[in-house]
Amino acid sequence: MYIETLETPPGIVNLHGYIQYCRLPSLGYDPLDTFVLPSGHKNAKNGLAVRQERWRRLENIHPVPEDLLMSLRSSCMSKFIVSPVLVVTPTLGIASNIPSAPLNVHEPDRLTGERLTIIIPLSDTFPWHLEKSPTDIIRLAQWIDNLPLATVKRIMHLCIPETRGWTFNNPQHRSEADSEIFHYYLWSPRRPTNLAAQDPTRDADGAAVKSLLIAVQPPWILSECDMKEFAACKSFPPFMMPGHAYSTPLVNKYKIWAKLWDACVREKTHWFVVTSYNQWVFGAFSRGWSAAFVTGVMNFDAVGPSVVESLAFWIASAMYLPGAFQCPKVGTEVDDAQLDIPSIAYDVLVHGSQAVLALCQI
Repeated sequence: MYIETLETPPGIVNLHGYIQYCRLPSLGYDPLDTFVLPSGHKNAKNGLAVRQERWRRLENIHPVPEDLLMSLRSSCMSKFIVSPVLVVTPTLGIASNIPSAPLNVHEPDRLTGERLTIIIPLSDTFPWHLEKSPTDIIRLAQWIDNLPLATVKRIMHLCIPETRGWTFNNPQHRSEADSEIFHYYLWSPRRPTNLAAQDPTRDADGAAVKSLLIAVQPPWILSECDMKEFAACKSFPPFMMPGHAYSTPLVNKYKIWAKLWDACVREKTHWFVVTSYNQWVFGAFSRGWSAAFVTGVMNFDAVGPSVVESLAFWIASAMYLPGAFQCPKVGTEVDDAQLDIPSIAYDVLVHGSQAVLALCQI
């Protein structure tokens, strides 16, 4: 057993410090670039193709207290980032609580190629392998996939061996509505598995296998102001029949909540992240889907905590790991097993073209 010292990112030398201070690089837009909205401006209209629906249960949205979040995050990350990993020092041997000790691992992983993809400190040319100032969601998704998601996946696999069969899957089909302005990933198993009773992804009631959805809207659609309005939203308008005198149109913040709710229900996961890359918000829906709990807005370049640390913590929470955030219970809710899950055309393709036509006529 040995400790690698050549070309080893700081995260392997001090993983706990790395996750706190690994700052995401800028997308590289020029301050005068009119492609993205300037600071302080809202998008006039978010083009998400959603409308009010009778089956959408969301009613109330509650903020997660920042002091509670900070306390839980610090305590939880100190435990699971360091303790489960074999840490070696010349004088102390195996230690379970030394956050600055090097890890006895290869970087990148010699079998999977996984690695910590964000360097410290950032350089002006990093990341050299990604196109600066992305102009479509496919190029933007490469930034999210190759930087924060790849790094968090490496951290989870290092610290929690039970997650090594998990990854950020991309279940969204390009033919779906809004695929050019709305994209999502799922932190879930690479392939179906038979969950053991002790699997950390199962709560007392048997949680769904797919544990966390990461929704992406590009910054030229979802501005900083739009993100703040989304996170500050307190309620979702009730369903009104078309033609009702007091019907509430779905403005931007409601459109995002509607699209997010539909995607989470379809994928059967209560935990979510919403990001434009420039800003990040973390949240969860209640067991009966009638309430949501959401954090404040975090900027991409935040440190202590960083986006990487917050994302790792939210995965730990979604997987019901000890000491992580627990979604509060909400009064009396209808069992989520009785929920009518909205379908899209892609869901019924396996049943033939007639099934697709029938769905589109509803």
